[in-house]
Amino acid sequence: MVVVYYYGYISGWEVTVEYISGGRVFQRDIIKPNEPSLRMGFNVNVKDIRGHPEKAVLLQISREPGAVWALAGGIFFMVGVITLIALKIRMER
Repeated sequence: MVVVYYYGYISGWEVTVEYISGGRVFQRDIIKPNEPSLRMGFNVNVKDIRGHPEKAVLLQISREPGAVWALAGGIFFMVGVITLIALKIRMER
């Protein structure tokens, strides 16, 4: 179930989402533009939201299985660059 509330600017809009399993609501969450919901490894984003003529929202549900590896790679890259800079500074002295 999705309920749309809007207050003036799009940054003030919010969507209330209920996660249902077995006919029962087990989790409620509020999603805003640029503030996604992260549940069970899935990312739920607001892609489009409208207040007129009818309240409507377009949600994007995605799962990024490689996100952890991309983060680890970015951290290793950053450590490598910092190490390289430190070694170059040391060699110049």
